[in-house]
Amino acid sequence: MGSDLVPAEAPGTPAVRPSAKPVARTSAQPAAKSPAEPVANSLARTPARTPAKPSGRHAAKRPPRKAPALVKPLVKPLVKPLVKPLVKPLALVTALLSAVTLVLLATVSGCSSHDAHSVPFGPTAPMPQVARQPVGPSDGTGYYRVAQEPSGRWMLRTPDGRPFYSLGVDAVRLDEATDQATGRCPYCEAAAAAYPDPGAWVAATGGRLSNMGFNTLGPGSRFEVFGAQFAYTPQLDLSVGGPADWFDPAFATHAQEVLRARTARLAEDPNLLGWYLDGTLRWDVGLLDEYLALPEGSPGREAASAYRGDPSGFLESLASHYFEVTTRLLREFDPHHLILGVRASSATPPEVVRVAGRYVDVFSVDADREELPDLQALHDLTGRPVLVSAFTVRAGDAGLPNTRPEALPTVDTQEERGDRYAEFAAAMIADPWVVGHNWGRYVDDPPGGAAAPGGDSNVGLVGVDDQPWAALVLRVAGANAAAADRR
Repeated sequence: MGSDLVPAEAPGTPAVRPSAKPVARTSAQPAAKSPAEPVANSLARTPARTPAKPSGRHAAKRPPRKAPALVKPLVKPLVKPLVKPLVKPLALVTALLSAVTLVLLATVSGCSSHDAHSVPFGPTAPMPQVARQPVGPSDGTGYYRVAQEPSGRWMLRTPDGRPFYSLGVDAVRLDEATDQATGRCPYCEAAAAAYPDPGAWVAATGGRLSNMGFNTLGPGSRFEVFGAQFAYTPQLDLSVGGPADWFDPAFATHAQEVLRARTARLAEDPNLLGWYLDGTLRWDVGLLDEYLALPEGSPGREAASAYRGDPSGFLESLASHYFEVTTRLLREFDPHHLILGVRASSATPPEVVRVAGRYVDVFSVDADREELPDLQALHDLTGRPVLVSAFTVRAGDAGLPNTRPEALPTVDTQEERGDRYAEFAAAMIADPWVVGHNWGRYVDDPPGGAAAPGGDSNVGLVGVDDQPWAALVLRVAGANAAAADRR
């Protein structure tokens, strides 16, 4: 990239996407001293360019107290000879410290004044690698854990032993989807115009998410570039690319190879909250017929033969085999971190849910329908706490087709999106068996549809132009603040 990478808007132009209609403050919106207030100042692409406006209790400063008229003439001749010799040295020290700070900031962000506009954006962009911070001495175990409190409430605990409710966002990444209609990456282009280098994107994005109240990066995120700022939950995809027959020993061999490659660098990282074994897997009664149709002598066909006419029994057997193999192997490679399950569909049969509870630490489920799944029923079936691994709502005022995925709920405006988030978040935070929830994506799908997996919906906190949906994120910040009671 050349030196033409400049901000998309002129200085002083608001970097916040306007809502479809003016929003009047209501009792449901954050009050002046709400934790949502910092979000308004973090919505700009580069926060440093937008001075924070005073609000709430910082809006008005008490005027300086004046000395009595008789005291000032007496004090000034005594103080001035003492202070004047110190002014120049102090100014020099201040200037030196400022220069050092600027150099350090440039180093951390991965750029200097000579190469600030030379780093490319997109799938090939080199991202700054940030060292993970070790956890200090504490009453914790050194890793995230989960336990049921004496009150009956389930609670995550941080590596140093503090209560933790996970507020996550999936797919927080700079190398976003290509538009299948144009072959371009609109988000990559917007980021290139807004930030001098990927390090600046990391700083701005991390600040935005923190100000919205999020503390966890979900699957698909570039967690390694954010250092210790967030917990993170990678997805292993143990079944992807492996044999269709899970009873075949080749499945265990494939899972072992994936685990060896994926866990080597992370098995000792205290910032890793836990692993998802896979994304949403298919669990239905039709699997019995498919296994019975496997070639003669295959392990899966032999296993299925014992369940002819009993598809539910076969599902339970298949789930038992899958979870036993994957969790046993994961524990061999990483004995420390939580196992978060497979991001089950809300339509997962109860026999599979029940089996999963015997092997996972937390049962994860995607809220992929109009309403939240019955989270208490999932807890009762598994005996484990529940993590809602993805939910989202799209709005018609975003100008996107909103046709894929088909099942996602759709409302009219961003204000309604925010209301739906607040409604779902309040329910989950209040449930004693829920330990966290994730918003589905950080960035919207491109207008022409993503080349993979093909979504064309308003699923993000920001659009492909990197502008936050202001009415949504302000409600998100206020709703997330309620999780403080769970910490």
